[in-house]
Amino acid sequence: MYMQTELAKIVGFNGNSMAQLISFLLKYNFTEHHFENATQLVGGIDAVLWLGCRNDNKTIVQVEVAYAGEKSIESYSSSVKNPYLLSMPKGLFCSGLPEAKTPVSFPSKFEMSFDYTDVGGKIVHDIDMYYNGNERILSMRLNAVTDKDVPFVGNASIPKGLTNINIIHDFQYGFQYLLDAENNVCMGVGAIDEKFGNVEMLNASTKEIDLKEPAKLFLIAADAKFYSAGRRNVDSVPFDVYVTKVNSTPTTSTVIEMLFTTENWVAESAVAPFLHSIIQYHKDQSNKEKKTIIRVHSFKNGSAAETQKASLSIYPCLKLVEDSYLYVYVKNATLKDLEKLGIGRVREGLREAVAHVAGVSVLRIANFFEFAGEIDKLEM
Repeated sequence: MYMQTELAKIVGFNGNSMAQLISFLLKYNFTEHHFENATQLVGGIDAVLWLGCRNDNKTIVQVEVAYAGEKSIESYSSSVKNPYLLSMPKGLFCSGLPEAKTPVSFPSKFEMSFDYTDVGGKIVHDIDMYYNGNERILSMRLNAVTDKDVPFVGNASIPKGLTNINIIHDFQYGFQYLLDAENNVCMGVGAIDEKFGNVEMLNASTKEIDLKEPAKLFLIAADAKFYSAGRRNVDSVPFDVYVTKVNSTPTTSTVIEMLFTTENWVAESAVAPFLHSIIQYHKDQSNKEKKTIIRVHSFKNGSAAETQKASLSIYPCLKLVEDSYLYVYVKNATLKDLEKLGIGRVREGLREAVAHVAGVSVLRIANFFEFAGEIDKLEM
């Protein structure tokens, strides 16, 4: 058993065994403490979870313990006697600790691929998300399973029989597009359903809605304050842990943990701390806990980019007529010149420019064709 000398002096501990340490902690005058009456299986042994916090003018101490106690079964080895340290508890919040800024915050425009695990529901959702706060557009491609809670869908109704759905919300113009993501077939166009989880109700009487900020979408509250809770190893990789707590109502709350890499990682062209996961512990009125985990596969910050995501298209949902197309003639350059610059970049730049001039959604500029001849032109 090892305890840092400085910490031992702060709390006044001079013992040399785990039993003495736990006995000392149970009697220590903490500012507040939390004792979980139920047990949790840790390493094959029922562990009692306990959290103590001390906050005065000079020092702030947080002690987290999971150990075998009165409610625990005997260890598999007769040589191991209770109490015995097992692991750090998760999902507990200690108030009064100093605020710490997370290494990375959500930008106004990003692409994110992640899996969303509902531990209690025993289901994993694979989700691709595109978020554009500037154009107020959100696209979600996810698997929808019958009779299961689907993340970010809330209580909204979606077409039956769809297992893979693409939901596109254009808050600038108030339209909702539902597509069969497997076959790229339009399943419905209408007003945005306010029951979706990405919708923020601004005025219930007038039904005024808007796109939730990323922090509200993933962290429930835009002004959530985090503190640093040390490090945690996941699959032998160390991560910095940041914790906050959001009280949704007087009787319901959510403890949120964000795990970041301890050093800069390389992800595509970015070199920075990488968001590994977001873990949420939800407690309802009866103190029943539900755990959900978001594990990030890829994250691309699009704030510095000048273009829209090319694959974001509602083309199957558009009604085409003879004058649906717009021709752009290329002057003082050829298509080969544009290809050297990046034809995809030119397309998306035109998409935004034309949409803004015409006063229509960028989603309505759907398809592009290039024609090379005496006069090079682009058709959209």
